[in-house]
Amino acid sequence: MVSLTTQLSNRQKRSGLLFNENNTIRVVYCTEELRKIDFGSEIYELPISYEKQIEYTESNPSSKYFRDQRYVYSLENAFLWLPKNDSQFAIIATCDFVSVKPIIKYIRNRLNITYSLPDLSQEMLINIASGSTMRNATFGINFKETDSAIDSKSLTIYDDAVAETKIYKSI
Repeated sequence: MVSLTTQLSNRQKRSGLLFNENNTIRVVYCTEELRKIDFGSEIYELPISYEKQIEYTESNPSSKYFRDQRYVYSLENAFLWLPKNDSQFAIIATCDFVSVKPIIKYIRNRLNITYSLPDLSQEMLINIASGSTMRNATFGINFKETDSAIDSKSLTIYDDAVAETKIYKSI
């Protein structure tokens, strides 16, 4: 696998997996060869890059695109961590959940390794979250009420005691 990742990393974006232009992730590719790192046990690390579309509204009043939806692409980095043994598990370290499926698709397509997201039951999720404190909540909002003070499609609330806030309780 080291020789394959060396070839892929030498070609950089040219060996990437391109996605539909409507996807948030435009391309995923290998930036460096697979390398061994030591965290007490041997782990292999594969640096991966991806281009993420960012949508924004032009806010410069002197721009001819003022108030138009605009798009830029951000180059982001992720890592695939694989244990030395032939484990069926690996970790994808990324800051964007939206990049996970394209990265898995890239790994399957370019490295011929098949991974999938874990299928966690409700009970497993409760066990994982037990003892934690909720600090944020995101809501998708339907605005059929004309007197609503909130006029966005979604709302994220952050507070150390989010469940006790008036806005959380009202939504």
